[in-house]
Amino acid sequence: MELSDVIQATHVIVHAEPYSVCLVDAVPSGLKFFAVFMEAGETTVVAKASQVSALQPLQSQGPFTLIEFQMPTPFQTPGFLARICGLIAARRINVLVYSTFSRDFVMVPASNLEESLQALRTGGFRT
Repeated sequence: MELSDVIQATHVIVHAEPYSVCLVDAVPSGLKFFAVFMEAGETTVVAKASQVSALQPLQSQGPFTLIEFQMPTPFQTPGFLARICGLIAARRINVLVYSTFSRDFVMVPASNLEESLQALRTGGFRT
């Protein structure tokens, strides 16, 4: 499939609850988070804003809005994420990117959600 065809076929979901990115000493057990990154020297948790107090973060950033892209051809569409990021970044909006096996996600500052969605629409995404 061509990139433009994949973009047209991609289902875009805007998650309503705000998210935060948190630097933590430890990840509490018993809670599910969007993502946990454990690197040498630091642990970062991407969590719903309602979960931040349970994390007792050293630092946190947010609120962000999570935008999910359910594309029909994961791993087979060069330029897909670059297109998303380029459209949003052209509006001078920061983008945080996460990928799983079958989906891609971006987070944008909640205050820039509408402008980010408009940028995606200009690139052919149906939001």
